[in-house]
Amino acid sequence: MRLKWFILLLVISVILLIAFENRAQGITFRGASPYNHRWDGTSNFVRYLAKNYGDVILVNSWIDAESTLQNHLVQYYSCRLMIFISPEKAYSDDDINIIARLFLKYGFSIAILDEGPYTNRILDPLDIPVKINAFNYVKMYKSVYRYAEDIVSGYIDIDYRYDVVFSYVSTVSIYNQSLCRPIAYATDSVVGALCDLNVGMVFVLGDGSIVTNAAIPSVNKINVYTIVVDSLINKLCKGNVSRVLFLVDSSRYSLRPLLPEEMIEYGYSGLKTLGMMLNPFRYIYVYAVNGDPTLFPLLLIVLSILIAMVILYNHRFLKRKEEPISIVPLYRSGYDRRILMLIVDRCRESQDCIRMLPCIVKKKLNRKCIKELNMYLSKNKSFRKKILDTILFTSTSKH
Repeated sequence: MRLKWFILLLVISVILLIAFENRAQGITFRGASPYNHRWDGTSNFVRYLAKNYGDVILVNSWIDAESTLQNHLVQYYSCRLMIFISPEKAYSDDDINIIARLFLKYGFSIAILDEGPYTNRILDPLDIPVKINAFNYVKMYKSVYRYAEDIVSGYIDIDYRYDVVFSYVSTVSIYNQSLCRPIAYATDSVVGALCDLNVGMVFVLGDGSIVTNAAIPSVNKINVYTIVVDSLINKLCKGNVSRVLFLVDSSRYSLRPLLPEEMIEYGYSGLKTLGMMLNPFRYIYVYAVNGDPTLFPLLLIVLSILIAMVILYNHRFLKRKEEPISIVPLYRSGYDRRILMLIVDRCRESQDCIRMLPCIVKKKLNRKCIKELNMYLSKNKSFRKKILDTILFTSTSKH
């Protein structure tokens, strides 16, 4: 019976945890994720690509992407391009192998816009002679007391010089300028390179900010950054841009809970916002997925077991105790005094009761004696049964 209760409570707790809140509510991706619609995301960039060039596949899993492409008419596209923008997590060996196969076997070119270290793992196995000097930001002299690295002016030269502004741009090292040439600069530092290899084109820029929503606030308006995107795609595709297939990496970004003002901005009501802020499941989910996606189901099971154990413990040990039978309300409230005297008479007839309550032999009962009689009546089942039988017998005799 106990096992059935435990299993039932476990199932109920799991269902409640899952149903308590849609895990997608009140949560967004950090950084340059294509799913991030805020200023630092790249949602407008992928919409711009889809509107102007062809098909965009957001790659949540490179294993799934490769399986999809095996059944996809890749040859149907005039150009194929993989894009990586400021990833926040390292790529696995399987990911690197798949990306290499797509580059070598399927004819995908590569565009990397990243100030961090993770995309160097893509470049190394392909023997691309370029390295991003991760977080080695270019600094611009602003005043006697300050250098700036958050806003740095520079340019990108893709058959035409485009003056742009970088944000936290890392330098780029080129080891073979016969294969790769510098095409982007911040102050006097090289921050970008374009490689023309036998198997495909590779573009590397030490900054992802030029394709964020802050740089491309609208897909319907042209600015210097959309012009750079157009020139870059035209260069990587060697002019064959009639129909382009883009694989945009979306697999290496962390989740975060939305702030209250962000939830209000997204249209959630005040009550819904408060509920999501107080719901611990939202934070547990974010922590589990950011740490290890396989950790979430395990954490959910453990949490459910703990909840079930607490419920089971409460059911077994914290049940409300029976209130002790009390004759004080009868005596002090002026109800039938005969019941009180009946209890007293039966106590005087019991040697055990007299032994436990010496005060009962007195003619006048004080409050302390009645209190002790209450306790004796509550604890002594046989005496309580005797009283009940007497009351029932007396009631039956009257009728």
